[in-house]
Amino acid sequence: MDARLVIELPTRLGFAIAGAALSAVEASVAVSRIAIENVQHEITVALGVSQGPPGRSPLQLIGQVAELLEDDRSLGRVLARGGPLERLVSEDGLVNRMLSDDGVLYQMTEDGGPLDRLLSRGGPVDRLLAEDGILAMLTTTGGLLDRLAEDEGFMDRLVAEEGLLEQLLGENGAIERTIAPGGPLDRLTELVEVIGELAPNIRKLQETVDQLNDAAEVLGQAVLPLGELVGRLPKRLVRTKNGSDDH
Repeated sequence: MDARLVIELPTRLGFAIAGAALSAVEASVAVSRIAIENVQHEITVALGVSQGPPGRSPLQLIGQVAELLEDDRSLGRVLARGGPLERLVSEDGLVNRMLSDDGVLYQMTEDGGPLDRLLSRGGPVDRLLAEDGILAMLTTTGGLLDRLAEDEGFMDRLVAEEGLLEQLLGENGAIERTIAPGGPLDRLTELVEVIGELAPNIRKLQETVDQLNDAAEVLGQAVLPLGELVGRLPKRLVRTKNGSDDH
């Protein structure tokens, strides 16, 4: 065997093996990069983060996620200790109360419960969907909805030119006249203010009436003794007084 070949063969084999190893490493790096980019894209879409410039590293993505989890960000407040998510899943939280043996979900779905009554034969939903039920009467040909939407029907008259909506909402319509300066709404507001100003005077007048009632009672109590005193006077004095009045 040629001595040169003996020397070069191991070297060539070494380079070939090294090249194959480097190719494998390069392929692994390419696969890893594709996987990382796919994961980054999925996380970005899931978190609603705008796609950054190409070549962003995983550490940059982790930093952006950490920024989203800060206390002053919406996601951070939701996930914070004592936050909405923790209160929902706590031992006495809403989720446990709903899923407990006597919770809302159990009460809603138990035999004879609200859902059972709604969906039972002859129940509200059954009557609603029956052939002669409310829904059929609304949607059948010639039914209420059909009559509302027919040509020259209520809806056409409602939205027609100079129809009810235009009379209400159009220029110089009923609503505009009502809220216009000096209109009925302003006058009603002024009337309310006047009534509010009259209230103190009405209270004072009531106090005056009460005082007059007290004065009348005092006067009545004073007149009663005078009547008794006149009754005790001698009759001749009373007759003399009456006689002088006759002359």
